[in-house]
Amino acid sequence: MIGLVMSNVVFVQLTDAAEPAWLAPLYALTLASPLLARFKENILYRLLWNGAVVAFFGRLLQHALSADLVYVLEDGLLLAVLCQVHLLNNLRAEQRPDLLFLNSYLIAVITGYITVDLEFAGAFLVYAPFFVVGLQLRVVSRVGRALTADDTRSIALDGAKRSAVLLAMTLLAFFFVPRDFHRQALFAQYFDLSATAKSYEVDFSESLKMRERKGRAVQSQRVVLTARLESGNASGIPVLWRGATLAEHQRGGGWEVANSSGLHGTPLSDPAWLARRGGLALERERFGDAPSVRLSVTREGGATQRLFLPRDARLIDLDPIHRAGRLIASVDGTVRYSNPGELRYDVELTREDVPAIEETIDADDLRPFLALRESLHTQSAVDLARSQRRKLPDDADNAAVAATFARYLSARYTYALPGEGGGANTLHEFLGTDRGGHCEMFASALATMLRAVDVPARVVTGYRSTEWDPMSATLTVRAMHAHAWVEVFSARNGGWFEIDPTPAGDVGASQPGLWQRARSALSAGWMRLTNFDSEARVAAVAWLRTLPARTLAFARENLLGVAAIGLALALLAFAWRRRVLRRRPEVVRTLTREFERAGVALQPAETPREALRRAGGAELDSGTIADLRAAVEEHERARYAA
Repeated sequence: MIGLVMSNVVFVQLTDAAEPAWLAPLYALTLASPLLARFKENILYRLLWNGAVVAFFGRLLQHALSADLVYVLEDGLLLAVLCQVHLLNNLRAEQRPDLLFLNSYLIAVITGYITVDLEFAGAFLVYAPFFVVGLQLRVVSRVGRALTADDTRSIALDGAKRSAVLLAMTLLAFFFVPRDFHRQALFAQYFDLSATAKSYEVDFSESLKMRERKGRAVQSQRVVLTARLESGNASGIPVLWRGATLAEHQRGGGWEVANSSGLHGTPLSDPAWLARRGGLALERERFGDAPSVRLSVTREGGATQRLFLPRDARLIDLDPIHRAGRLIASVDGTVRYSNPGELRYDVELTREDVPAIEETIDADDLRPFLALRESLHTQSAVDLARSQRRKLPDDADNAAVAATFARYLSARYTYALPGEGGGANTLHEFLGTDRGGHCEMFASALATMLRAVDVPARVVTGYRSTEWDPMSATLTVRAMHAHAWVEVFSARNGGWFEIDPTPAGDVGASQPGLWQRARSALSAGWMRLTNFDSEARVAAVAWLRTLPARTLAFARENLLGVAAIGLALALLAFAWRRRVLRRRPEVVRTLTREFERAGVALQPAETPREALRRAGGAELDSGTIADLRAAVEEHERARYAA
């Protein structure tokens, strides 16, 4: 019961419904319940407990009447877990704990809707055996009769087995009943605890807003992308992976995705299936038969529909199990897939010796990338751009201007991780003080400055990762590698090119340790499970359908290894059987040995007396019958003594 209530408190803590300081007394009272059990019959003890619960309920009611409805679910969870601790410390021996189990189940279900991260999965794996074993112990226990240690051990083992079956059935439900994780939940505007969460995860975003982010920024090690080198030189793998381009400037200094219809449903077989201005539609003859770099990319499970691609890359093909979906390509070179979640695709990068094709765009097409909504928030960037531009020659091209502005920002301003107390919250504060800022500040400042001097520019959001593993030839991109940079248009340089004003070495410099990599792998696996949709189920069924053929092919190719594994398994089974037989009581082994010596095999569900009567009907000598009778009587005496 203590473990059950403790799990409920952990569930509530994982939702960020209350500060740990609020929950610390509940943890302490739960652990102290065996010491407080002696006071359950004391009337003063019960009055103090009930008075505290009523007072807490009144405080929550007052809070609900004076605050927004968003806190109702949080307050309800706090009240529910307080009731759990109250019941644990006040139920007497003759009272049934039905309400405690029902309340515990409701807490687990509700918190399961709020948080689906890896920590909740671990807590639920511990909670399920506590719940099942607790129910079984309460059913078989009686007032005035304590269970023996053997009884408790047997019930706990049976409950653990039943819990494993329930968890396996839950996994099967995930497999056979795909869900829509992206549908708006009922009353989501009121019951969204993320609005009041004390922390947020740094990750990819399709917008850039200049606002103060309250709470602690979590540098998550969760893997969002892996790119395995299939052919070519590893030095040609870029570190920047585009997800979205933000061309619409906001008055507050932020950036949004511009409204663009793009190219919808373009067939994959077309070698030029994207507009050239995006930088992805590179004709096949430019690559030749041996492209410099070919990558196999896996986008891990998540809510985004974006395909993350390096610049000057061409999407070759989707994995066969994903071809049923629809690609949505935009003229800026970004691509979306019709379904979120895990996705696998192949990418080719241009060779270094292939000259860039000069990209020509009409002035009307460039006008959206020059639009700038000047305001008090952006005036400092405009003034800085004009003063820096006057230091350059009048005939300086766009590339030279962008490089000069980027060098100035990198040298003049310091980098600060998102959420750190010293970082600037607005573009004006970033440029006017020494507080520093994260990559979004640098990218927004550069793009604003360039547009202020009539240089077409746009902000790009995606990832920047240098986590390359030469052993597996794989580049790993994590949530903490989320990044923002700028793309500038220059006809002289062949079109759009990328430039990163964030100081070098400040982004993605830290490499995760062993524990962080292990936790990241577990989180990625849990994300695949929680984002298991109909498309993923089709892929899993296809994998299972081909498993026998692949297994048979592997066995044919590795006959010696398979034979060795089979022999090892046979030896393990033989050793396990001998160990089980040795663990049987001596009287049981004697009984079995005597019947085997007499040539009478014991039948399933047959008692020793029944086997003895059957042996009496056989043609056995009197000495053999006497030995069998003695073995049976010895077995019965040992059984009755136990």
